[in-house]
Amino acid sequence: MSGIHTTKIDWADSSWNPVTGCLKGCEYCYAAEMARRFEPKPSEWPDEGTVRVAKHDDRCFIAFNPTALRDADGKYIRSTPYPRGFAPTIHSYKLDHLKTARSPRRIFVGSMTDLFGDWVPDEWLAAVFQECRDAPQHVYMFLTKNPERYAKLAASGQLPRGDNYWYGSTTTTQGADDFKDLTSHPERHNTFVSIEPILGRFVRSLELTRRPHDWTIVGTMTRRGANNHRPERAWIEEIVEGCREDRQPVFLKDNLTKIWGGDLPQEYPEKMMAWIARGKAGS
Repeated sequence: MSGIHTTKIDWADSSWNPVTGCLKGCEYCYAAEMARRFEPKPSEWPDEGTVRVAKHDDRCFIAFNPTALRDADGKYIRSTPYPRGFAPTIHSYKLDHLKTARSPRRIFVGSMTDLFGDWVPDEWLAAVFQECRDAPQHVYMFLTKNPERYAKLAASGQLPRGDNYWYGSTTTTQGADDFKDLTSHPERHNTFVSIEPILGRFVRSLELTRRPHDWTIVGTMTRRGANNHRPERAWIEEIVEGCREDRQPVFLKDNLTKIWGGDLPQEYPEKMMAWIARGKAGS
């Protein structure tokens, strides 16, 4: 079974989750909620032969095969990709799945984790990056709330660079992280900001623009309680106007349709689209 899946995340074609789980503890995390739906129940036990505690940290795990869940008598019940719930887990059996997808895709790497959280070992990241290098036909999009890790990896030469690598920082309110450590080099990394869920106004002149990122994504909350966090249309208008003035592509997610009230701008960076087009022409 392929570890690359079509995704409902509308700015990506597919998602790939060789690592799942997070220790951040965000209250609005859709990934944690999904993991809890499929994690082992009290009457189910993971097949211990497929999951091991990672030596570096007993909060993290390594899964060698899709995890079978069994009852008290050892009878198979079902399988789950979340044998330890939302605890950080690397699924080693998914690491070679990128090569199976020959047609170029925009792949969100790590939709069920924060891949650049401080608890993620460097060796896990190195394994993920190597698989990306071995399947260069795709565009890889990463997203974190810890962009400082990007800077550290870039400084040590470990962060891949190219038109098919895109590094995003996610934020919800005023104070989007800048990327000067990634973009000051002549051969700069591609960066983007994802404002989702948008929980407040972004003052353009102070925070959003004049920052060295290449793309902006905006979305709202969709889980339970979303009506209590409904953004104002004016907030989104200000972001779009700022991106227009800076000639920066902006992508409004489908969950903003009712708030925006018309055709949503859903733009991609030119060099990202050019990479996909070249791959399709050569396939």
